[in-house]
Amino acid sequence: NPNLSSRRAAVMLNISRSTILRSLHKDGRKAYHFRAVQDLLPEDYVKRRNYCNWSLNKVQVDGDFLHKVCWTDEASFTRTGITNYHNLHIWSQHNPCEVRARKFQHQFSVNVWIGVISNNLLGPFFLPARFLAQLFLDFLQNNLNYLMDDVPLHLRANGWFQMDGAPPHFVRNVRNWITEHYGNQWIGRFPGEVENNHEGPISWPPRSPDLTPLDFFIWGYLKEKVYRVPVRNREELVLKIQEACDELRRNNHILSAAINSITRRCQPST
Repeated sequence: NPNLSSRRAAVMLNISRSTILRSLHKDGRKAYHFRAVQDLLPEDYVKRRNYCNWSLNKVQVDGDFLHKVCWTDEASFTRTGITNYHNLHIWSQHNPCEVRARKFQHQFSVNVWIGVISNNLLGPFFLPARFLAQLFLDFLQNNLNYLMDDVPLHLRANGWFQMDGAPPHFVRNVRNWITEHYGNQWIGRFPGEVENNHEGPISWPPRSPDLTPLDFFIWGYLKEKVYRVPVRNREELVLKIQEACDELRRNNHILSAAINSITRRCQPST
């Protein structure tokens, strides 16, 4: 039974746990943790396969294609954030019975937009508490260009724009603005659900956070930095997010590595 713990196996077989672990290591086995992913619906598989095939074809023609996409997403940072109990340890001679508070009388949160194109991190831009379509359009019209000031001109002129299809991304005015500024070179959600082709725009596959570097890497990286020490108030939360983003900019080779991994992530889906 691959789900059986080494302790339980030792009890059942009446041998020491160290013997169990030595046998597993000798056999080349390692412990792997389950990763939570979104379950695909039956109709999602074709859309995902089409998108992955399209991505791989684009990379075959232009090896730098994925670095010419402006990957974007929004996330909510709360007071408590995400605690990974497996990686949360305190080393001490005595058990300090450390408990990290999870419930607070005073709650606060911030909504954040971030983009990444090649090794350039855009943002963070702090969004209103209620993220509505008109507010997203205002952001595109008034703030996006400013956030892209440091992006090389050739990426701005010839790049693609990606959105994951959240409700504010889907309204006509937003889609019209994206088309006006990017032509058909954008990835997102739109009526009709046409099959992907080489003309664009391209349909983003539903329930596929593992295909965008914001979801599969950047949010987790930032939240790990932000919540290393408990956050006391909203102002401190905003400051920690900004500091974590600045640190990621200083280590921007990580962004390129994350984008490079998209090719591998697309391959099993073809």
